[in-house]
Amino acid sequence: LHDRLFFQMAFVRRRLGHPPGLVRHAARRLVGYETRVPFPGEAKGLSMKLAIQIIPYKSSKHIAPLLASLKQQTFRDFELWFYDNSEDAAESAACRALVEQSGLPARYIVAEKNIGFAGGNDAMFRLHEAPFIMLLNDDARLEPTYLEHAIRRIESDPKIGSVSGLVYRWRDDDERVIDTAGLEYKCLGQIVDRWAGTHHASRITRQAEEV
Repeated sequence: LHDRLFFQMAFVRRRLGHPPGLVRHAARRLVGYETRVPFPGEAKGLSMKLAIQIIPYKSSKHIAPLLASLKQQTFRDFELWFYDNSEDAAESAACRALVEQSGLPARYIVAEKNIGFAGGNDAMFRLHEAPFIMLLNDDARLEPTYLEHAIRRIESDPKIGSVSGLVYRWRDDDERVIDTAGLEYKCLGQIVDRWAGTHHASRITRQAEEV
């Protein structure tokens, strides 16, 4: 997958090829150990359509809402992949315990050394053959039909390489402020988050068209 971008709540389609050299170098430093949570259908040799990759970093205090939202998904053909960069045994154990308690299909890798967000995702990318990969932040929450809609859209056209939903910012009030509606390319190579900081109500009648 050439020149792929890592960003929150993004789906990417697996392509043939090798990742950029900088990320490939980081993946070679992979050290750690893995625990496995068995999942229904595994004994039959079933493979998942979607691998959801998550990079925990001292996440035990805020990952529960994410796991709860994943349990509510209408699309179920997925497996979770965790690469824990915490460099804290107690913290990693606490986070791993929450994942196991969720009952979700998951693989959990605990790193001995923090290799960063891109390095951890690239390392996990090499460990499975899922045709679709989702890079998901550990403090996100998904609407119940998020995965269903994203998979349906990316499968609708083989020319689509990635999709992402509308992302809102965490707030203490009920206001819905948009964090990103996808990446927008400007002149001179600048990349910005579309509609960042705007209110949902001001955009409700507009639709983003991905090219």
